[in-house]
Amino acid sequence: MNNQDCTSCYAHENEIARLKAQLQRLTAAAVPVTPITPMATVLGLTFQQETILQALWNAKGGAISSSALTTALGMDSSKSSVRVQLCRIKKKLGDGCLAVRYGAGNYLTAHGLKVMANLMEQTNDENYCRSYLDGATHYSIRR
Repeated sequence: MNNQDCTSCYAHENEIARLKAQLQRLTAAAVPVTPITPMATVLGLTFQQETILQALWNAKGGAISSSALTTALGMDSSKSSVRVQLCRIKKKLGDGCLAVRYGAGNYLTAHGLKVMANLMEQTNDENYCRSYLDGATHYSIRR
């Protein structure tokens, strides 16, 4: 007997799915503003990318494991999604900003920390961010 044969079970599954969707919407609406949010907006980072970059920024050059980043992203993430988001962040920040330390995890390099600090200082001047990004090989600006 599968769950669709039992109307009560089917109704409970639908209610659970509805509540999960509502919880995700409420969680997304309560997204905290971090110190890198203005820069992330200019760079066109998604919420997941901003969360990963915030964790890397808080580590100040220290390595963070993929499992720790997966935990930071929440229940709907996996190590493969973290790898994809890290690759996209690398493309948006430019070459040499992110690196991997074998056995320890991902980290912002000295160059990456400098780029992040410069962008965070100059975020209010959108022309500065655009001029920096025009020099990068890959970039994306949310308009």
